[in-house]
Amino acid sequence: MERIKKILLEDEAVISTYKSSSDFQYIKNLRFQLRAINAWPGDHFAGNQPKYKILINIVVCSLYTFCFISSIHYMKINWGILSFYELGHMYIVLLMTVVSLSRLFLTLPQSTKYKNVGNLFLSKMHLIYFKDVSKYAMKTYKKINTISQLFTRFLTV
Repeated sequence: MERIKKILLEDEAVISTYKSSSDFQYIKNLRFQLRAINAWPGDHFAGNQPKYKILINIVVCSLYTFCFISSIHYMKINWGILSFYELGHMYIVLLMTVVSLSRLFLTLPQSTKYKNVGNLFLSKMHLIYFKDVSKYAMKTYKKINTISQLFTRFLTV
């Protein structure tokens, strides 16, 4: 059990030295994953502005466009071969591609409210800033930190 804990969780001695929410490994992993789809709200937090943001947006947009065109081409070639179930699945994939592309560029990541709330959370509201208030706060901080680490690992693996 201890070996699994060492693999999945950060060491508590190291965690106790952290002064900012951006020092946690699970926040770094989450930032890496969300930057790839242009959804990390804290780009302006602590000067973490990605250097190639426009290039990332172009690559992601190109990838979505390629997937969309490939799906339409596949459906056109195999129209008589595909079953009703497979065609329905392909329509859902096409529509989800359009929805994810529109969300990627038009909605949440471009919203200033979303960025402001993300920055507020990372700089003032994270539990790391309140852990020394009481014993109960420290206990809650440790429990939430463990859950956050496991949940982030689950989502990003």
